[in-house]
Amino acid sequence: MGLDASSFIRGRLNNSAITEKRITNILNAVINSYYKIKNDKKVFDYSTRGKIKQEDFLRNRFVDDFLPDQLNNINDGTFIYLPSKETNEEYYTIKDGILHNDPIDIHISIIDSTNSWNRGKRLYFAIECKRFNSGTVSAYINDIKKFTERNYTQLRLPFEGQVGFVEKANLTAPSLVKSINKRLNTKDSPITTLEALKAHTIQEHFDSSYKSKHQKLNKTNFEIFHLFLDYSELIKH
Repeated sequence: MGLDASSFIRGRLNNSAITEKRITNILNAVINSYYKIKNDKKVFDYSTRGKIKQEDFLRNRFVDDFLPDQLNNINDGTFIYLPSKETNEEYYTIKDGILHNDPIDIHISIIDSTNSWNRGKRLYFAIECKRFNSGTVSAYINDIKKFTERNYTQLRLPFEGQVGFVEKANLTAPSLVKSINKRLNTKDSPITTLEALKAHTIQEHFDSSYKSKHQKLNKTNFEIFHLFLDYSELIKH
């Protein structure tokens, strides 16, 4: 292998490692936001949500009231992390090539404050949110499926995020993961799964984080980070 090829491969690996480190920074901020919610003994009262969907209500409170402070605490040189909710990004469906809008539950822009490279397309990380008030995992699986069918027009990272708000004490992360993996591993699954969900440590004392690897319809690979947050004592109906 020539020197130029070796240098290219090393550079690509280094960029991938740096990118995953920044994703880990974001995931740590999500976990720290969850701990702040618990430490503050926050209760989310569904009777106050008006016409807002329950899932969106939880997401709104998370993004508006807790996540920005935790992202601001990240010490990453000149890079800053800006969260927003229900942000639309354009994508093409791989099957038919038609342009669509994708409303992203939690959209986090990764910006170099020096603007030295933040020109043109914007780098961002997307997190989809789902409530678990029963053992049904169909909606969660559908989010994985849509990741496999789309090409995004902006610089969406080859990593995805999924957060589950677990509302019942009898629903545990391991039991939900078991159900998700069972669905992913069925012969008729429309999702090509290279590695099903397996434990992936983000923080030492947080044991509800997982990682999986899948393939899009165009044969490109991507990874998903999964966080399951125990909201069983945080919800009031």
